[in-house]
Amino acid sequence: MKGAAMQRLSTAPLAAQAAEGSSTEERIAPQQLMLAFLGAFVLDDDRRRYLTAGVFIDIFLCLKVSEAVTRATLNRMVRTGLLHRAQTGRIASFGITENGQALLRQGRERVASTGPFTPVDDEWTLLSYSIPEAQRDLRHQLRSRLQWAGFGRLRDGLWIAPGTKDIREVLGQSEVANVVTVAFAGHPIGGTSPHDFVRSAWDLELIESEHHRFIASWTDLSATANPVASFTALGADWLRLLRVDPGLPEHCLPTDWPAERSVAVHENAVAVLAVAADETLEQIIRSRAGRK
Repeated sequence: MKGAAMQRLSTAPLAAQAAEGSSTEERIAPQQLMLAFLGAFVLDDDRRRYLTAGVFIDIFLCLKVSEAVTRATLNRMVRTGLLHRAQTGRIASFGITENGQALLRQGRERVASTGPFTPVDDEWTLLSYSIPEAQRDLRHQLRSRLQWAGFGRLRDGLWIAPGTKDIREVLGQSEVANVVTVAFAGHPIGGTSPHDFVRSAWDLELIESEHHRFIASWTDLSATANPVASFTALGADWLRLLRVDPGLPEHCLPTDWPAERSVAVHENAVAVLAVAADETLEQIIRSRAGRK
């Protein structure tokens, strides 16, 4: 998928545009939007320990996610232990479980970082693992965690990341924590060029295009129709960019790398949308409470 085209702006509301992405394949999944919403508006907020299904439906309709898909997403997250469902008569409400809170706090730390694309040091972490091909779910879980932590694949079972990584934190308390791995951090030896293995492990053209797409999507906020939906889409879009860009050293990147511009655009969008988004959510909650 090298050289992916930048997303072009349209007259559609920003929230729906960002949720759709630049192609059908790049559309942000409803669960990713849900995680972004919960992390931004529900996590550690005593006012919103539980929200009714109707509140989620109202917001996600603005993101072009249907009522049926929103309900299915909520129920799926209950089954996977991220949400807890409470029933009062015919009204279903949803709150975040302890497992869900742990996941969201991990993501919030990345979102709140002032230098998300800057390596913590000048070392590299190399990790090797072996999981039988038959255990595909476990392989997928591990790869997902490694990508989120900034690892790129050198070859099957051998991954590398910029900076020194805490492997216990990367693996967490999930099933993949029991996978036998070998990992160490250090510097490339003489005769080894970081440029070579960086190009092997990451698609720099794709990463750069994702930055340009993000910048194009969130620089002009004039089309914002629903602040809470736009803020949710912004969060999900930012998390997607954080997953794609591992934060490589500057000397390994092309000139005029757009990461700092993405950070500035994100900070401005948060400043513009945050207060209005919180107020809009309160209005939606009160409106739904009045329709019981």
